[in-house]
Amino acid sequence: MFFNVLSKGFNFYCTGFDSGFSFADMNLVWKMGRMASVDDPTVLFWSLPAINKSIAQIVSLTTSIGTVNSPKIQKFLQSLYSYRSRIELDPPLRKGWKNTYSMRNGQRLRIVLPSRGVFSSVLLANTSKLTISYPVPVEDKYHCFDWSKKRITVYFWRKNDAGYVFDTNVTGVGHYQGRSVLFIEHSQSLQRTQKRKSIRCPCSIMAELYLLYDNSITDLTKVEEISGIKCVLEDLSEEGALIRIGGCGQEGMPIKIQFMLGNTPIVMSGSVKSVEYNQTIKQSRLHFQASNVAESVRQKIALYIYSIIPDEQKHEFDAIRLIEDDEDMPAVATLESASTAKEDEGLEILESAE
Repeated sequence: MFFNVLSKGFNFYCTGFDSGFSFADMNLVWKMGRMASVDDPTVLFWSLPAINKSIAQIVSLTTSIGTVNSPKIQKFLQSLYSYRSRIELDPPLRKGWKNTYSMRNGQRLRIVLPSRGVFSSVLLANTSKLTISYPVPVEDKYHCFDWSKKRITVYFWRKNDAGYVFDTNVTGVGHYQGRSVLFIEHSQSLQRTQKRKSIRCPCSIMAELYLLYDNSITDLTKVEEISGIKCVLEDLSEEGALIRIGGCGQEGMPIKIQFMLGNTPIVMSGSVKSVEYNQTIKQSRLHFQASNVAESVRQKIALYIYSIIPDEQKHEFDAIRLIEDDEDMPAVATLESASTAKEDEGLEILESAE
């Protein structure tokens, strides 16, 4: 229990430092979390609902024991209200990280090695270089027998913030505290990743389009037996498609499309978000956004797209998916702290000759 509290406190103050909080602010937030019995007090650095709930619990608690109107409690509550106002106006965690020097030991990493696949690793020491555990492939088909001098892309999720990505070089392979490790360069250009989106890929699929202005089509998921307007899908995703059609399309018109993926009929319905009309050839490209797609249909589209997109795009998509899965997972426990790593760097890191 003692070590759990110690670890929680260490992570809390590290997060506070990373986010630019003063000691006074961190002590205030820590006390608020303890009084309100918040399991993970780091959420109080950024979550207004959590702050509001904690303040309400403290008011309720002090009211029940008759101390709510005491000068000490009133001063404390005033500090909490002031803190809440500042977080609402300027949430520190939204500013994000700009480089890798603030990363903490135990951070889960997802590594993309071009043409070789996606690998998992953990940050073990953050010194003049980043020392990471030897990468483990996330699928059996991925492998790399020599990491030296490789150019890699590293993805990770910062708790209570966002996903990040950076490109770097492997400078060496060696051992650290009895573990096989890689040494990689720091990066000054840490970028936020976009939330995982559906994969969109180019295609050329014949389809039929149905206008939904009248009540002739009532079932938006049913495969129509009557012929619709002939069209071509120029790209496709689980969320929609780019449709080429003769004539001038209209933005906002509700439509339904159906087409075949192999031997499977696919039905999607939604609306046209925008139109590109080519006056010369009298054709339109409709940017279609789907709104009524069954989950089973989404899965079939995703499997089809995933099977034909380039491997590099698959690896990027998989890495982002994995770090978003990491969002709710705790950091990996490590035996060394940043200060210990600095002291032991010369003794325990046996980097291979370059």
